[in-house]
Amino acid sequence: MFRIGIDFDNTIVCYDRLFPKIASDLGLVKDAVFSSKNDVKAHLLQQKSGDLTWQKLQGQVYGKYMLQSDIFHEFHEFLYLSKQRGVHLYIVSHKSEFGHFDEEKISLRQQALNWLKQQEIVGTDRWSISENNIFFESTRKDKIERIKSLECTHFIDDLQVVLMDKNFPNIQKLWFNPDPPSLTEESINNFQSWRQITNYLYHSWEEKDIVELTQHKFPYLNIEKVLLQKGQGNSKIYKLLSSQKKYILKIYPDRQIDVRPRLETESLAYQTLCSQKYPVPECVILDSRLGWGIYSWINGQSVEQVDQVFLSHVFDFVRRLLKDSRSQAEQLSQVFSKASEACLSGSELIRQIETRRKKLTSVNSEMLQSFLNENFDPYFQSLSIEVKCKHFFAESLPQSLQILSPADFGSHNAIKVNEKQFIFLDFEYFGWDDPVKLVSDFYWHPAMNLSPTFKNEWLDFAKSLFIDDDSFHERLNAYLPLYGLRWCLILLNEFLEDKLQHRLHAQVSSLEPKCSQDIANLQHRQLNKAKNLLAIIKEMPV
Repeated sequence: MFRIGIDFDNTIVCYDRLFPKIASDLGLVKDAVFSSKNDVKAHLLQQKSGDLTWQKLQGQVYGKYMLQSDIFHEFHEFLYLSKQRGVHLYIVSHKSEFGHFDEEKISLRQQALNWLKQQEIVGTDRWSISENNIFFESTRKDKIERIKSLECTHFIDDLQVVLMDKNFPNIQKLWFNPDPPSLTEESINNFQSWRQITNYLYHSWEEKDIVELTQHKFPYLNIEKVLLQKGQGNSKIYKLLSSQKKYILKIYPDRQIDVRPRLETESLAYQTLCSQKYPVPECVILDSRLGWGIYSWINGQSVEQVDQVFLSHVFDFVRRLLKDSRSQAEQLSQVFSKASEACLSGSELIRQIETRRKKLTSVNSEMLQSFLNENFDPYFQSLSIEVKCKHFFAESLPQSLQILSPADFGSHNAIKVNEKQFIFLDFEYFGWDDPVKLVSDFYWHPAMNLSPTFKNEWLDFAKSLFIDDDSFHERLNAYLPLYGLRWCLILLNEFLEDKLQHRLHAQVSSLEPKCSQDIANLQHRQLNKAKNLLAIIKEMPV
């Protein structure tokens, strides 16, 4: 039986948002933007008496403002699955009673305990950690002695120096370090996220685990059975069955690795569009702590091939999106921000392609590098030179010409209910964007494999629909091949470790390390797809 000890500060609780906020509120930093606790610390330590200022700030954040701090993503997944598997959990933290120079004498330990209760980590039910299993120690030595006395089999800490202390017990050491390390001790396993830790310890959720947790968290759904479905993009999908209804449970990719708020974006999109009778699923439950979304089950079948009937429904959907984007622009702009990876200018499109290309530079694959260096790069450079001469290249498209875009729209994310009804899915990236991107992504998406006839019909529809946008036609002609190149690079995501893990997360059964040949075969197939797509792009009329 596992007995797992867990550190507290910077392991369970995340201060990256709070330290910059409080430092700014207290006037300790001015005219600077910081994204993390370490950024603020580095800035303050450069100033005169900076160490003293930093200690005072720590005392305030860990004390008075503690309850405003965040929890690391997916910790609740780890907590619930640990309790489901009967694991003993302990929190052991090196934490003094009071903060440095805190005149109010607020107990840091009590504030930490209050935060744990607020986050529903500490409680009295079987899904929580007992308050009796929380230990705050005055020194590192005391912390290590407590870990020994608890007979922990594993310990999770954000400080490698603690795990490598000469007095630390000979147990499994799990280093929680969201930033990839440059150097790791061989005796320490490094993890960037809580989901990675969960997968390492428990491999994956079993269907019975999902049943028990949904019964606990959402008893009114009366879930009796769970069935793992084919993955949808990067997310893991389960079918939830009760005696009367069916639902879809969507477990989104690791938020610690991919910070985009997919759950919140998609649920808000469904809620808004459902209220206006769009053909989308209903959002039943949004659980931000777990990072899970539950939606209405849609009876129907996948759209295996695009035909004229489906295309007419797509036209109706986009036509309505444009109408509402124009007529409700002021209201909807307060609800939705930019779509994920929105491209509101040619310069942004080029930047995104260059960023994706750069990520592939360090991949150790001779066949990949050969394709990129000899085929992709020369053509991209020639297109870039041409498009940079356009008068609209550097201009950001005004809000008045943008459209609310599903951002991943097509037959691959649709269900055919009957000949007269299609339901559109997967709005994780929903938001404001240039309609040229919506049109281009639909045109190029490899999952649809549009025929030349339907491609032309789609472009003709778009040109007539966006006729009030004077530069639409010219932007489309200039950017369409570049969006094709962007898709070439998206097809190569499986060569990137974080993107590959998202794909494996969505699979019905994840690939084990012994299946490295399967991964190599997958990468080879994706590379061939990219080569074929590049050939098609090059054949486009100028």
